[in-house]
Amino acid sequence: MLLAAAMLAPAAALADGPPPSLGATYQAAIGRCASEADHAACWQRTKAEYAELQALLATEAKYTPAWAEQASPAELAGAHAEYITAVAHTLPILRRWGVPVPPVTAAITEALDALVAGEQACRATPKCMAAREAAKADAVFFEATVQPMCQADQDRESAIAGQVHERANPSGVVSLSRLHELGAEQQAAQARIAALGPEYAAHRHHGWAGWRTECH
Repeated sequence: MLLAAAMLAPAAALADGPPPSLGATYQAAIGRCASEADHAACWQRTKAEYAELQALLATEAKYTPAWAEQASPAELAGAHAEYITAVAHTLPILRRWGVPVPPVTAAITEALDALVAGEQACRATPKCMAAREAAKADAVFFEATVQPMCQADQDRESAIAGQVHERANPSGVVSLSRLHELGAEQQAAQARIAALGPEYAAHRHHGWAGWRTECH
């Protein structure tokens, strides 16, 4: 991606040390407006240019596997042209701001083109789509079933440990009300595990093995 690559250009390509952030480069550009005859117009132009560069960064940032999965066929097909258009609009700004721009070649869209091609290939392959749907279903199952069981199992262990600690109270005074409270917490946690157990077993094809095994 062009702007990300430009902002991460080798330090040797710059006059003074490591690459600046886009914000730092913007502040430097604003500072140079002080020497312009019409510095107010320069400030306004630089602010508008900064907004354009931020838009390009946002365009670059959105091209992720998650975006590709959600994109429509038309969005996938148009991504290359969309990015090239954004680059064409912002190249003059980058150069005017003194950002060392890498050579503009087909390489600037290689990652995007590979992402789009991979997504299009997956959509055309039933095995790939089936694996994707299975992964999504497993993620939903983990959030809805496994995570609550993990929490309940940890709560159960905590309640049991609390009872052991209370019974071993070095002061010799054991709080029966606290033991009752912890016992109720243990039972409530066990009930939550039992309620989710059938759904867990149906999905994983084995019984609950405890949070240390299941909660990763």
